[in-house]
Amino acid sequence: MHIFRTVRPWAAVSLGWVRVIWTAFGALAASAQGAEPARTVTLAASERVPYLGEALPSGGYVADLVTEAFRLQGYAVRFQFYPAARGSVILQRGEVDGLVPGTDAGTAPAQGLQASDPFPGDTLGLLKKTATVLPAGLTSATADLHGLVQTLRQRGLRIGVVRGGVGAAATAAADTATDDLQNLDKLERDRVQLLLIDKYTAADLITGRRPHLIGKLDFVPGAFQPRPFHIVFNTRTPQGQQHLAAFNAGLRQLREADGLGRILARHGLEPAPVSGPGREAAHHRHREQRRHAGHAPAGQRLRGHAPEGQAALARHGRKHAAHPPAQ
Repeated sequence: MHIFRTVRPWAAVSLGWVRVIWTAFGALAASAQGAEPARTVTLAASERVPYLGEALPSGGYVADLVTEAFRLQGYAVRFQFYPAARGSVILQRGEVDGLVPGTDAGTAPAQGLQASDPFPGDTLGLLKKTATVLPAGLTSATADLHGLVQTLRQRGLRIGVVRGGVGAAATAAADTATDDLQNLDKLERDRVQLLLIDKYTAADLITGRRPHLIGKLDFVPGAFQPRPFHIVFNTRTPQGQQHLAAFNAGLRQLREADGLGRILARHGLEPAPVSGPGREAAHHRHREQRRHAGHAPAGQRLRGHAPEGQAALARHGRKHAAHPPAQ
């Protein structure tokens, strides 16, 4: 008993320290486990070749830009690829933090969502078979692309769009498909007469996935519309608002340091940044060339050797898996 009374206070003190140490260790472990999701942004992404895609280097220009902008603010990014419509659904359910690339920023606040600041996106046009003849003077009389789409529908022409990939106004009463490749198959089989599609996406898919269509398709001249990209965040929670603010801040940092231009150049979407006094002039000339490129006979870019599509394929250096045609 004497020995027991002598040892017991020491044991009690030791046990108390063990509990303190274990509690501290547990708190640190819990903190470490919670640190990753607290500083990781999960985004639903939809394939938008050559801008964004699982098979592209670094996931494409968009994934590269988004990752770098968030990195500057201390966040990591996890991309989960879904069809565009599916991505919108899981965003509204709160299963992901954001959706990229978002293109319908105007309707996002009404759904409890909010779009980020814009960054360079794609250029939509109307793709058709070369044999399809549109009413004379129709394109010159309608300057707005979406106005032209509505007019063509009123004339009884079917226009294919990607489900969830364009604005709600363009999707209404349209022939929708899961992706652009499925739409190309529908155009080939005359299930639609025109496609609403980005010009570089069309060139890339035709030369790489449907080469038998080279020389058989062209764009409606003059009917092009540049469209910026956004990330659409679920801002119903404080965390979502923090993600929005962090990305916008990182994007501003990239712009100020010309990081955006370097990322575009790395993916072949802009020339390499020019150092010295001629830098701004060179970038301005290239942007003007891209802006006016839509007014050239776009069908020529899809005929023969199709330089834009071939360059895109060489740039990506990827193998294209077989894709089942639309039924």
